[in-house]
Amino acid sequence: MDNNAQEDQGQFTIKLQDWQAGSPVAGKEVIEMAYQRLVSIATQAHRKVQGLSINPHEVVHESYQRIQSAVQLNPPKDRVAFFNLANQVIHNTCVDLLRKKLALKRSPNLGAATTEKAHISADHSLYQMLLLLEELTQLHARQAQSFKLHCVIGFTLTETAEMTEVSEATVSRDVIFSRHWLAAKLSS
Repeated sequence: MDNNAQEDQGQFTIKLQDWQAGSPVAGKEVIEMAYQRLVSIATQAHRKVQGLSINPHEVVHESYQRIQSAVQLNPPKDRVAFFNLANQVIHNTCVDLLRKKLALKRSPNLGAATTEKAHISADHSLYQMLLLLEELTQLHARQAQSFKLHCVIGFTLTETAEMTEVSEATVSRDVIFSRHWLAAKLSS
């Protein structure tokens, strides 16, 4: 990691601590610094459900107040903890937004053309995946963290290894383990 990246991480942590101390300006700066990564998380979390789609930017904007509340309730100590917290909030926001859109789609007030589509059963695969990720976290915390950081948030193996303080080989094994575990659960 170069000096600029380390300096950016240090600035991020300082702003995060200022936010936790009650500075709303620091909170906005943290979100600005993390915005592109948050959009990336939302893009990964977003899946089409019954032809419905949500905009990743919409998810991040919807998540802002929730992230702010989560930071106050469970203050993250560093950048990794913040992104883990933000990842969970963004996933929950995606589920909520998709549920709202599915509810609107099923609404009988939309007319005969859309009412016919309303009888299609909901695709709950994203929700099921979120539940499985929670279960994986409870059973295999390190493996789940590596999987979320690398596969969900999109950090490289090197970045994930640095953040979790394990080797790249361990991160790779953890990701493979998590993928196999999730695949086995999804197929059963």
